[in-house]
Amino acid sequence: MKKIACIIALLIATIYMFGARKALIIGNSAYPDQALRNASNDARAMDNTLKKLGFLTTLVSNADQMTMEDAIYTFSEGIKANDEVLFYYSGHGANVDGDNYLIPVGKTITGEKELKYWAYNANLALEKLQAAETTIFILDACRNNPYKGVRSVNKGLATMQGKAGSQYLIFSTEI
Repeated sequence: MKKIACIIALLIATIYMFGARKALIIGNSAYPDQALRNASNDARAMDNTLKKLGFLTTLVSNADQMTMEDAIYTFSEGIKANDEVLFYYSGHGANVDGDNYLIPVGKTITGEKELKYWAYNANLALEKLQAAETTIFILDACRNNPYKGVRSVNKGLATMQGKAGSQYLIFSTEI
């Protein structure tokens, strides 16, 4: 019995020592004014691939503002210092005044000034993941202007700065 207890203790210590591989994947396609054909499909493909690589995944599709906020909050609260995490976002994105925004579905945003109220700031998402030992942050964001009559939204996404040596940012779009 003592041997079994030692083995269980060793297994528990090993789990905490090496941490987990976790991924939050968000794919938004069903925008009311400008639906995207592939964002949700890309998210499902990423989910399948990461599962095969041993990640514990959370897949969120066509998330409205509250669903995105809840998913990012819940995911970030579950991160331990020795975890390896991956964040993947596919959907509409926008850069306003040097801040990147991940645009949820379900609300028509009529201009760039509304982004800070109705979209999710990508820098905040990155900051919430800093607790992990390693973070891979992937933005697969469509940056065509989703706002009718608004011309000042910058093309591309703004450069983001992760925590040196532990956060890696990947843009599949122009920056």
